[in-house]
Amino acid sequence: MKFKKMIYMLLLVVLILFTISKYNFIIDKLAGVVQNIRFKTITKNMKTKKLNNIMYYYLNKSDENYISNIEEYIKEGEVKTAPLFGKVSMYPFNIIMFTTSDAFGKVFNVNPKESQAVTNFNSLYIPCDNINSYVFVHEYTHYKMNSFCKEKGIPITKIPVWFQEGVAEYTSSTLFLAKFENIKIQKIQNFRKLDDSKQMMEAESNGEQSYMQSYVAVRKIIELKGQDSIQKILINTKFMSFYDAFKKVVGLSIEDFQKVPLTDSVDNLLKLAIKYGQDKNYVKQRDTYIQAIKKYPKNSYAWSGLGNSYTSLGDFKNAIKALKTLISIDKDESYSYFYYSQSLIASDLDKAISMAEKSVQLTKTDGSNETGFITNYLELLKKVKNDISSDKFQAYVTLIKSDYIYGNMTKINIINNVLVKYSDKSDKQKEQLIKLKSDLEKQK
Repeated sequence: MKFKKMIYMLLLVVLILFTISKYNFIIDKLAGVVQNIRFKTITKNMKTKKLNNIMYYYLNKSDENYISNIEEYIKEGEVKTAPLFGKVSMYPFNIIMFTTSDAFGKVFNVNPKESQAVTNFNSLYIPCDNINSYVFVHEYTHYKMNSFCKEKGIPITKIPVWFQEGVAEYTSSTLFLAKFENIKIQKIQNFRKLDDSKQMMEAESNGEQSYMQSYVAVRKIIELKGQDSIQKILINTKFMSFYDAFKKVVGLSIEDFQKVPLTDSVDNLLKLAIKYGQDKNYVKQRDTYIQAIKKYPKNSYAWSGLGNSYTSLGDFKNAIKALKTLISIDKDESYSYFYYSQSLIASDLDKAISMAEKSVQLTKTDGSNETGFITNYLELLKKVKNDISSDKFQAYVTLIKSDYIYGNMTKINIINNVLVKYSDKSDKQKEQLIKLKSDLEKQK
């Protein structure tokens, strides 16, 4: 009898999950149909231009001039969103440009000063005079989140609007620094009452800071749990409610999360640590970075800074440990491997070369413009290895004199290692290294 009850209960759970899944599927489909009708109506008489996966729509020939700017902003958007969503397929994307803000406002029945653009699924509607890096990257983030959810089979309708807007503000925040400095939020609103666009807009019209609250919330999630926490929350939402997924990843219910001081950011500690570094007070700098890491254990800037602090103090063993942790947090960022490579030159040249190779590889995919710089650094490391096998030290001299090695203590550590490890080898460039070490020590 108990077994039969268990079977019935299991069937009931499966039926409920199927119903919810089917409901979300229908909602997504209906929303898609509505958006498609609006898209066709708006673009009916527009000119078009296709570049890669993007179809541009515009009315006047002069509007076409904005496309080159948009292409640059897309590259920026890719760099900003990659740490959050990883590699996402480039689905078709429509960009519909309005010649004036008034025309845009009339179509969407909004105040163009308050609503600067609209993104629906795979279409971005934007007035030409609002095409700037901050607005575009914000909207491009919506497209990337939609694409991520589509690829993973996650109904975008399950994702609260506050979370969607918070992520979009987070990626674009560095492009409008004045807006996001010295943030003060008078009252934290109930996140569950910011689930849809209507609730967000009503809150704003009532003088609440719903968009800024969403931004600081996403920033806090990333400071606490790392950048990959965003996609983890999204992925888990496929199998449960968003707020259950949130609790699973963040470790707090949304109600307990609201009690966390959201505007108490790691940024203040990082700024203080940088100030200590400028004053050459590396002990206090190190301790401040450690304090930041205790509060925000997955903050990559803090780990990077800690590695550099240890280096400045001549503690290369702990510098290597810190920069190795940086890689585990920012495993897809080229600069992480570059800094780690630097710390390894003195103790493990082969591994330093391997890390530099990984850094070069990532510059070709993460949008970095440092490919040439790091490639030259890698080639110089390889030359160092080849020279040593021939009892030569010229490449070491070139390396120390170059702009590739950051910090005098790192250079001194490399020279010390050479002088000890190859004490039995004689070379006139070796004398140059001794002279360079003396000059560097005077600069400390």
